[in-house]
Amino acid sequence: MGRTVRIQQTRSPQIDPEFPQHLPSFKTKYAERTAIERVNSQAKEWLSLKEGKSTS
Repeated sequence: MGRTVRIQQTRSPQIDPEFPQHLPSFKTKYAERTAIERVNSQAKEWLSLKEGKSTS
């Protein structure tokens, strides 16, 4: 087993101890988030094409 390093929560606020990333509920919520991000991205692309804007 490798070395374990402990840091104060204030130094790494993106880690939420009340919603651990190894739980199935986190994976479900993360999958929903990424699905929404894909939809938003597709909508942005569609709107820019509709308005005649170039994405490149």
